[in-house]
Amino acid sequence: MTAMGLAATTDRFCPSCGAILRSWRIGPVMVEGCDTCGGVWFDAAELKRIANLPGQPLEALEGEFTRGLGGGGGGKQRCPADRTPLEPKQLKQAPEVTLDVCPTCQGLWLDDGELATLAA
Repeated sequence: MTAMGLAATTDRFCPSCGAILRSWRIGPVMVEGCDTCGGVWFDAAELKRIANLPGQPLEALEGEFTRGLGGGGGGKQRCPADRTPLEPKQLKQAPEVTLDVCPTCQGLWLDDGELATLAA
């Protein structure tokens, strides 16, 4: 089983609803997620690193950040790391998932439920 644990709130804001993101450690990787809308942010290459860890870390992570009472804030989504507008990208292997990608830092935003779809 991969070691997991809560870190703390961060200085980054959710690109979907604007709430403060909370960080979570999965093995050697630290990701941020939103407790308001359930989305998860991965800095460049973090999603691949987590997917290669033993066990089922993506499924565990999906359950960690669940949609609360809030919802999306509308408007253009911006990267939590550098505030660049995110660009939608469709995945060939999972066309029902739209990744929101930062063209500057290559970070990825997954909306609530998209991580579970990728993990399946």
